[in-house]
Amino acid sequence: MTMVRDRKTIPPIHSRFMKVKCPDCQSEQVTFNRATVKVHCQACGATLLEPTGGVANIKDAKSEVLE
Repeated sequence: MTMVRDRKTIPPIHSRFMKVKCPDCQSEQVTFNRATVKVHCQACGATLLEPTGGVANIKDAKSEVLE
């Protein structure tokens, strides 16, 4: 008796790390694009990201995706 396994495809990963630049003090910080808590600048304390339940909203900050 042979057993046949179902072949399931692995879904692609849509989560990325981002480098975010603070608009106030120009310091850069690496963060996750699906953050679950507010992300604050480590230098001045300004809010950079706000969680939404999915991809976080970027607040007035410049960002680039890291590979």
